[in-house]
Parts: sequence; C-alpha cells; structure tokens
Amino acid sequence: MARIAVIADIHGNLEAFEAVLADIEKQKNISRIYSLGDNVGYGPNPVQVLEKLEQRGIRSIIGNHEAALVGILNFEEVFSSENAIKATYWTIDELKNHNVDLDESPFFKKAGFAMMPSRLPHVGMTHSTLSKPELFEYVVGPETAETRKVAVREFDYMRKKKIPLVFFGHSHEPLIVKSDYGVGAIEIAIPHFKKSKRSYTFYPPEEEMWMVNVGSVGQPRDGDPRACYLIYDTKRKILSYYRLEYDFEKTAEKIIKAGLPKVYASRLKVGR
Repeated sequence: MARIAVIADIHGNLEAFEAVLADIEKQKNISRIYSLGDNVGYGPNPVQVLEKLEQRGIRSIIGNHEAALVGILNFEEVFSSENAIKATYWTIDELKNHNVDLDESPFFKKAGFAMMPSRLPHVGMTHSTLSKPELFEYVVGPETAETRKVAVREFDYMRKKKIPLVFFGHSHEPLIVKSDYGVGAIEIAIPHFKKSKRSYTFYPPEEEMWMVNVGSVGQPRDGDPRACYLIYDTKRKILSYYRLEYDFEKTAEKIIKAGLPKVYASRLKVGR
C-alpha cells in the first residue's frame, strides 16, 4: 500500500465530492480511499453521495450525522443548532423518499466508529477521537484547555496501543497535533494555504506521534471555501493536503431549492 487518500465531512455536497474524486484519480499510485464520516447532513445530495461511496468501494467510518440518522445519537438533544436538527429531519426524509433502508444499507452495515486498516497497523482513523469515538468530541485549534485535555488523553492511548498516527475530522478544519513518545509538550499547528497554491506538505518525524485533521470535503470552516482532502504516502511517510475549487454556487442553489437552512448555502462561499 503505497499511497492512500483520506477524506472527511462530505456532508451531502456532491459537487465537492466529485471534484475531490476526480483529483484523486489524477494522483499516482493511490491504493485506497478512506472516509472519516459525516458523509451526509447539511447538504442536498445525501443519496448520491452514499451511492458514490459504495460504487467506489470507499471504506467509511460513522460520523455524528450518520449516528443521528440511525438513532445511535438523539440528535434533538445532541445538536445545539435548530438548523442542524431541521437538516437531519430533511436528510432522513430524503433517504426514505429514495427507498434507502438504513438498516440494510451496505454503507451502514460496514461502517464503525473507528478503524485501524490491517495493512496500516500504525495508523488509526476516526471521526473525532480514537479512544472514545462514540462521544464525538472536538479537537480544535487554536489550543484551548479542553483541546489539550483531550489531546493528552489521546496521545496516552496512542502510546499504549503503539499507534503513532491518527487521522480524524469532525471540526471541518485542517489541523496538525503532535507529541513525542514521552510526556513531552503537545504542539498544535494550523496549516495555512496560500490562495495561489493548492497543496501543503509535511514530513512527520517517526519519533513523534501525530493527530491529523484532514479537513472537510463539502463544508470547510477554516476560511477557505475550497474542498480539502489528504494523501498519505505510507512508504516515504509524507502527508499532503490538497485544496480544490468546485462549483459551490451550484450546491448552494440546490440547498435553497431543497428548503434546507440557507446558512448551509451561504457558508459555502466563505468557508465558515
């Protein structure tokens, strides 16, 4: 397994997803694509996104929005936003209208809260945190007391399980968190993407542990509206983010036409 692509938080945005898939196809030696969850929710094309995941054989994790759909989470209690609750009901109805049986869906049957690919024993994947993925906690930047508390726990877990690299999503923001194998300081860095460039590459030293948020395909919230995904070169130990332009106005029009909250259309234009 030479290079893998890791995506997260598509959120029913078919235009962004198709742009990312097309770009991945242009990359060399991509052996597998993994999704870190929240493939649906907010966006206007949940059915088509799930179909494309299945067609492409993309392994996925359950995000909090998928958990809400199948009743693992009581989204009326967990989601703090009325807009998120409204969008979840809309997504449930959309899936039912297209005869998508969540209990029988191949996607939901295969997906779990986290995974450690058999061919990548040193890599963990989760939507939020690896040690307690069902809680859907946030690890965000800039650093906060809560972020540091969660990060300390996660690195301790990674150290015990001998997993030096974890990919996650959930916050919709590219983020790099590192620590050494001792009880050393935790450092948090936010990749800054220049508008003139579409990639950001770094080389994680093997003597350190890394938690890497791969950013969001369909609803970026770091001020950059371009779709975001990551490629990991497993042999050379190189991590590269990629940012892609896509037709967000088309997605925004679909959101408004569907009757979804307008905020999910307007935020696509600013990446917030």
